[in-house]
Amino acid sequence: DLTGLTPTHQQITRFEDDVRVDKVERLVDQLLASPAFAERFGRHWLDVARYADTIGYAVANKKREIEGAYLYRDWVLNAFANDMPYDEMVMHQVAGDRTDRDNEHGNLDAMGFLTIGRRFQNRLDTTDDRIDVITRGLLGLTVACARCHDHKFDPIPTKDYYSLFGVIESSRHDEESASPLAMVDKEQVADRHVLIRGQPGRRGEKAPRQFLTALRSDDEPRFADGSGRYELAQRIATADNPLFARVMVNRVWMFLMGRPLVDSASDFGVRTEPPVVPELLEDLSVDFADDFSIKRLVRRLVLSQTYRRAAECSPDVLQRDPENRYFARGNRKRMDFETLRDSMLESCGQLVHRFGGPSVDITTDQAGNRRTIYARIDRQNLPPIFRTFDFPDPNTHSPGRYYTTVPQQSLHLLNSPLMAGMVGRMEKRYPLQSEDTALLTRDLFVQILGREPEPTELTSCIEFLEMPSVEVSDQLDPRQLWRYGLSRFDAKGPLKYPQSFEPLSVFKDQRYQPETSFPLKPPLGYASIGKESAHPPSDPRIGVTRRFISPGQGTITISGQLRHRGEQGDGIRFMICAGNDQIYKRNGKGFNSPFGPIQVEVKENQPIDFIALSGETSNHDSFVLHTTVQFRRIASDEHSNMPAVIESSSLNHFADPETLTNPVTISKVGQLIQVLLASNEFAFVD
Repeated sequence: DLTGLTPTHQQITRFEDDVRVDKVERLVDQLLASPAFAERFGRHWLDVARYADTIGYAVANKKREIEGAYLYRDWVLNAFANDMPYDEMVMHQVAGDRTDRDNEHGNLDAMGFLTIGRRFQNRLDTTDDRIDVITRGLLGLTVACARCHDHKFDPIPTKDYYSLFGVIESSRHDEESASPLAMVDKEQVADRHVLIRGQPGRRGEKAPRQFLTALRSDDEPRFADGSGRYELAQRIATADNPLFARVMVNRVWMFLMGRPLVDSASDFGVRTEPPVVPELLEDLSVDFADDFSIKRLVRRLVLSQTYRRAAECSPDVLQRDPENRYFARGNRKRMDFETLRDSMLESCGQLVHRFGGPSVDITTDQAGNRRTIYARIDRQNLPPIFRTFDFPDPNTHSPGRYYTTVPQQSLHLLNSPLMAGMVGRMEKRYPLQSEDTALLTRDLFVQILGREPEPTELTSCIEFLEMPSVEVSDQLDPRQLWRYGLSRFDAKGPLKYPQSFEPLSVFKDQRYQPETSFPLKPPLGYASIGKESAHPPSDPRIGVTRRFISPGQGTITISGQLRHRGEQGDGIRFMICAGNDQIYKRNGKGFNSPFGPIQVEVKENQPIDFIALSGETSNHDSFVLHTTVQFRRIASDEHSNMPAVIESSSLNHFADPETLTNPVTISKVGQLIQVLLASNEFAFVD
């Protein structure tokens, strides 16, 4: 909970053997002082701040990277490491241009809290995102709901929204300052009109820049110091604000206890149920507001009897409080994505401990095995591994993680090249010799699970390791049936079938693309193909193509789902071609359409092309394709090593070139390592 890493067997043994009465306090202080604490709790805050390294969807050749985004992440880590008071943290994040104008102490980078959000093409949406992260993130109020009308439930009139709107609109992003993440006040600051129904063309009364109605007195002065952002930060980050300490205390409780006291961590509105023991939240909040020390708050919580309770309990307790709202027992918690990956690397002896620095692509086996908090987060093309393990949507503020248990997670732990590489490196340290299987098993249990194996576990593992190996016959890998490239059509005439196919030569950021740099100038633009999503080139006569190669003569049946997001742009043109025959066509935008089953007779090595082209413009042309291809060979085709039926999925059988050319094999020792890493015992905190 405090470091995001599982303890080693040596650490566990040393703690168990310690006879000092204050050994728990000593351990907690040691963990709080470690850089790993900052990396763990810093990640919690990055969820609140919707951290990412890219702006989201971008048109034309607009730069997608947020310059210096990692500087904000590193500022957050240093703030937690140094136990910067929470009120001071917030002051820097909302008004760093006033608290550290020249970035002398690095606090101007804190303004990434506002500026690392998604950059919408509609400026009003970008401002809305910044209002939302301030109000939900710091106050637990859904002020953005009042953009088009008075809040349905809470005392937040539309005028309040546009009061804050004027504050943000009177500020500008200043990339020329001492930090690329800074905002500064505009020379001309002004109050803004209420936009009736949120429509720019329908202006209502002016909304003076001031604090929220429900949290100020009637005679409180309006904001008059520049944009008002500094005054806003002062009104938020104070013990006099009844929500400021409570919202943060509730978040910290949630991180440590497995569920919050107030169930909706970013919505303290009147429709939200209060905690079952409101006095607890009050006491913790008043105590926290004395010095706003997050480390002191964490220390108090983890040393409490409530935190130290076991997950097991008596039937009577379970019956009286089945949802554990009174925390009479501990909550069994599944590791989040970052903790799972980091703990696996640590258990395998491969985690690199280096604090801070630029973001890295952790989806490749060459990522340097840095902690997951240093992962590059691409808003538009978030790698599937993040979504598989419930990483929050970086497009918006996240009040808390959702945890699912789905087959894709186990399948990833079984089949991921990253997992195979990790296991492969570890197994080299444990050469298998038949007379050492018992010792080897004990070593692996101690290294990974931090304990000795039970007698039954030891017996089964020895039996497995000593089983004779069986040679696996060569089988067709469905991933090798797919190609990724560009289809070119005649410069004139109808689009019926392509005249040429050119493979995409570069695999980077988990997608195939024409060149290393991205995006490219016309005619290719954002041409790329990922596991699910893809984008056609800007030239309307060139299409991105997933090509399936028929493994033999027979019949192919095709079905799938095609989705184009949003109503903007002029849509895409999609087709499926079998040789010179177009067998399916779908044009349009903002749709989610199933297709198939489509059946076609094929010859060996005949291509089936799934092609998407832009319209007259290539804006908003990202799309998602899931398709399944079932090949059934003719009865007279008796190819060896080829089954009668082969089913392949564009999603499940998407692979990088390295995987296709160098398939990974895992020894018995590696398989045992993999089983232990994928076990519930490893993945859950109990």
